[in-house]
Amino acid sequence: FAFEGPQAVKDVAQGITGFYPFGFLSDALPILVALAAVVVIVVLYRLERKGAPQLSAVAALLGLAGNLGMAVGGILIVFHKITVMEQVQLLVISLGPLGLWQILVNYLARRDGLLPLRLTGFGILSGVGQVAAFVVFFLFGGLSAAASSNAASILSNYPLLISLVIGTVGGFLGYNIGAPVWAIWLGRVFLFTKATGASASTA
Repeated sequence: FAFEGPQAVKDVAQGITGFYPFGFLSDALPILVALAAVVVIVVLYRLERKGAPQLSAVAALLGLAGNLGMAVGGILIVFHKITVMEQVQLLVISLGPLGLWQILVNYLARRDGLLPLRLTGFGILSGVGQVAAFVVFFLFGGLSAAASSNAASILSNYPLLISLVIGTVGGFLGYNIGAPVWAIWLGRVFLFTKATGASASTA
């Protein structure tokens, strides 16, 4: 979308409504990610519910709520029902339950020895980054500022500016980088476990 951005800005300035394929994919991606994440939520819930029936259920509900927020934001932006900044607000709100879900499922897996320690440690850190972004944005008013077009008032408010930087960095590292890396790592662990289990059964 970075390649289409200049043209999109020029079209908006001229009142032209255009279609930008990469922009559309960028908007639709949260919907696809949310659908795929539901599978992960269910698998981890079934894995952990025996050792922690209540906490694993709470974690699953948090994960579903967070991904629902992401999906709703993606659907609304695709159909031009909300602005980009309103989608950002929904994303930040969703980071709270998503981060808590990631912290809880990794804590339970770590406690019960269900997943490797390094994987669960990384997952907890990723979740903490998402929760930190959520808390910081709310604590210093970053969420409402994200919808403001008054850049001068934002730049002159140093606590708010610092919170926006911390929140953006925490959210980016926790969600945009940490969560995908953790999910891929988790998938590799499951595939390896399945492969070794199949080998043992045929031995």
